[in-house]
Amino acid sequence: MDIDISLSGKFEEKLVYVVLPIRVTTDRLDAIQRLDFASLDRNIPNNVQFVVVDDGSEASCANKVREKAEALGYSYIYINSASKPFSIGRCRNIAASYCPATYILFQDIDLLTYDGFYQSVLSEIKVQQLDRFIDRFLMFGVIYLTKNATDIYFELEPEIRKDYFLQKLIDNCEEDIEKFSTGTSVTLFNRDYFLIRGGNDPQFEKWGYEDLEFVNRCIRLNRIYPLPDTFELDYKNFNSIDVYKGWKSIYRLYGDRNLIKGKVLFHAWHPVFPTSDYTKGKERNQLLFNKKLKMFKKHGLEPDVLQDMHNPNKTLLFRQNPFVFQREFRTALGDIQYADENSIDGTKDFERFLIDNNITQVLFHNPYSTDKMIDFYNYCRNYNVDYFVAERGALPGSFFFDKNGFLADSNSFDEINWKNCLTYEQERDVISYFEELRTGVNTLEKQGDRECLNNLRFELGIKPHEKVLFVPLQRPGDTVIKYQIGDIGSYQEFINLVNETAEQLPLNWKIVIKKHPLEDEIPDMPNVLIASNSVHINDLIELSDSILLINSGVGLISMAWEKPLMYAGNAFYGHEKLNTKVSKPSDVIECLYQPKKPSWSHTLRFFDYLLNEYYSFGEFVTRETKMDDGTRMTATIAIRPKVIRGLISRELAFEYNQKPIVTANSILFDRYRRNGSIMEDSLKTQKSKSKVNNGSLIYLKKQTKGTFKSKFKKFRKNRQAFLRDSKYPFLRFFAK
Repeated sequence: MDIDISLSGKFEEKLVYVVLPIRVTTDRLDAIQRLDFASLDRNIPNNVQFVVVDDGSEASCANKVREKAEALGYSYIYINSASKPFSIGRCRNIAASYCPATYILFQDIDLLTYDGFYQSVLSEIKVQQLDRFIDRFLMFGVIYLTKNATDIYFELEPEIRKDYFLQKLIDNCEEDIEKFSTGTSVTLFNRDYFLIRGGNDPQFEKWGYEDLEFVNRCIRLNRIYPLPDTFELDYKNFNSIDVYKGWKSIYRLYGDRNLIKGKVLFHAWHPVFPTSDYTKGKERNQLLFNKKLKMFKKHGLEPDVLQDMHNPNKTLLFRQNPFVFQREFRTALGDIQYADENSIDGTKDFERFLIDNNITQVLFHNPYSTDKMIDFYNYCRNYNVDYFVAERGALPGSFFFDKNGFLADSNSFDEINWKNCLTYEQERDVISYFEELRTGVNTLEKQGDRECLNNLRFELGIKPHEKVLFVPLQRPGDTVIKYQIGDIGSYQEFINLVNETAEQLPLNWKIVIKKHPLEDEIPDMPNVLIASNSVHINDLIELSDSILLINSGVGLISMAWEKPLMYAGNAFYGHEKLNTKVSKPSDVIECLYQPKKPSWSHTLRFFDYLLNEYYSFGEFVTRETKMDDGTRMTATIAIRPKVIRGLISRELAFEYNQKPIVTANSILFDRYRRNGSIMEDSLKTQKSKSKVNNGSLIYLKKQTKGTFKSKFKKFRKNRQAFLRDSKYPFLRFFAK
């Protein structure tokens, strides 16, 4: 950051940090006293801490703010930004970077709390499952009190403050309630997620819209509710909107959810002195907001990730592909240093580079990709330099960060890591995964459609009494073939093993091979049956009675079918209780006569470890590409992570719903059903191919009394909105 920042007070790890932005000038010293408002809750939980973020108060004022924060037991951050306009977004971003919290709650100093509010926040974290998914968030509505009501708030017994003014809101007491809004900036986010998304966009200056832009990104990324029609439309205000269109109609639902439960805050009255500079800044930010709303929908553009100032690491990267440079785990890497391996001359130069650049860890993608990379990888292993290896996993949708090595050369798969007995629930979860794997179609490489096994037997010419030894071929130039081939020696030696086995095969056995989907040539193998490219690998596993391979990921998947497995190379899943290592035809023949099924308990434990501790999972975006040597490969161009493990001590789980989980039948949508409105089921509407945009709700609204008066009022206040929303086409034509 290009601004000096200083911290005072305790910055201990807490579940929640409440962020209170402020800038004080000599003519508004009363703002300092408003720091007391957050402490009106007399039952603040021990795992909640407050931090005052001072964005460039004048020196004399800053001292008073710091002293007040210390007196209240708050932490304090001073940003040396006096020469810049006040920025709430800057306060939020810096607080998120520096506060050692799981969650951050953004709250204005003008907001009045009450007994039990922060405990209710902690409850909602669990109830609304923020403790499960880091991309969920909370929003709290705000009730704006009049000057007289603000005085009454302090006079009332603390136990009844909330209920008293909620009743005033329900009764529409205008002498006490100026307005209320459930679409607010009082929001709680998982800190990791806020950093990952880049926080409030720094392009917003002065006041307004930075919080709206961030929340709208979060809304679109994880769809709790159906998206309204014309999402980008700035329609009505949060309080008056009664039609489900435009971003405000969905935005306010997040605050409505907590208002229904009586969880709100109250805004203390204070005089407002809007200046022309304030108005111009707001107008500029509104234009910028509208532009960014459209750009995010079209291109997914976001600010760069924010740095976690409590992550001490500096990570060296040699690549920028999705396995090592995905947004969702970039903050976990700490500070990042890039290098071209060709610019580093040998391991001595590599050692000097690490020292000169204060590198604490190296992140490799496929450490065997080049000779230099192999040298650097071995240097890290031999001289205890912290490192991770990132690559695609062997299970569908999996990838990994391994701090102990790469596949067969890693001790991450040693039985000590998965020796604990499983509970009934854990076993049931793994068995359910096996069922999905056996009946599913998802694979690492493109496959054909699933088919009936009887048809497959007929196509291959296998008689009902004959047994099948399935041999899935790998790519001769694959990393695990070149560097983890093991005692078999070479790819060709494995082909020789298969051919020699075919000559000695018992009469009731057939060998079926399938070439790798990205290979064009099949080795010379005269005594085997060849499955076509269109046959799904899962069908061949199911068809088989035993499986023989070098070290393919198919070996791991086959365990879901409890198939006897033989491997000839070095395989990360190689274990005497799971499979059998072979090196000559007689080994294979012996296993055919005396098949050794994997131990069921060991299989369950090993998969539980892979599924719940070792592997990360996500949705892959891939495409087939041709390399310079003419070979084909499947390139991963993006990963949408669902759970990230291995880089840091905590697990990062994302929900990333693309279909809403709360439908239009919820009571939250009642305001959009009134006045004769008709609302179709949101999920049906999402699937509709009619002219209505995806996710829209349909309404037929009756004309109500006072329409002319309200329309004229709208015309005077905002002519462009009046023209744009007109039911007459010729008036909409004149809207900009």
